[in-house]
Amino acid sequence: MGKMHSICTDGAPSMQGRRKEFISHALKLNPDIEIVHCMNHREILVSKALPDHLYKTMNEVMRVVNYIKSNPLRTRIFASLCEAMEFDHKCLLFHTEARWFSKGKVLTRIIFLRSKIISYFETENINDFEFLRNDVWSLQVFFLDDIFEKLNVLNLSLQGAKENIITITGQLRAFADKLQLWITKSQNCSYDFLPGVNASPNKIKISREIQETLQNLALAFSKFFPSLNSKKNECVINPFVISDNGRTRESYRLEKRFD
Repeated sequence: MGKMHSICTDGAPSMQGRRKEFISHALKLNPDIEIVHCMNHREILVSKALPDHLYKTMNEVMRVVNYIKSNPLRTRIFASLCEAMEFDHKCLLFHTEARWFSKGKVLTRIIFLRSKIISYFETENINDFEFLRNDVWSLQVFFLDDIFEKLNVLNLSLQGAKENIITITGQLRAFADKLQLWITKSQNCSYDFLPGVNASPNKIKISREIQETLQNLALAFSKFFPSLNSKKNECVINPFVISDNGRTRESYRLEKRFD
């Protein structure tokens, strides 16, 4: 424990408790340990910064999935319908809250099978899901799918054996900068960064939702990642950078070598 430099946790109370949990025990043995909240977990918390009306759309998507998937007979009938129409996919995907980014795959499958879902409900004379025919609702689903696709890509880039605090910080800073660019583009009604939305001629109808969501994500980023400054790691990224004392790290190393 005396040689440990830092501890990364997911912020759970069993880890973070200041009196009798793991972190408090570690700090008693080594007060110089740096405590880091897992960046992957923080990025998932950022992804939950959706406006209420888009949460409503997300919940309606889950209602559709749960209605079909919760009954084996309905699942088989829906699969038979998709098979008869020669579709590659024959089933919807469940979402689990423990794996937040699974929502991205759920949304993609809903978009792909939307026409078949409408046909299924017409065949069964079910009228509880009329929102599936709403063009604005469909646009909102496309927008959510585009956003979760970007967040999924970011989440995967933060994982892997070769990733470290320096590379992860750089990727998060780049995504935060992209958010600011996307906010500016959305204010100018330019949605080329959202391919699903941009393909629709009615995309202007959800311009307010797009701007609000991007601004919420930017605020959540500044909240959960208050410091993405890489200056303290700058000498590792570039050993020839000029330090405060006017010397580079490499020149200092060479001086020590020939002393």
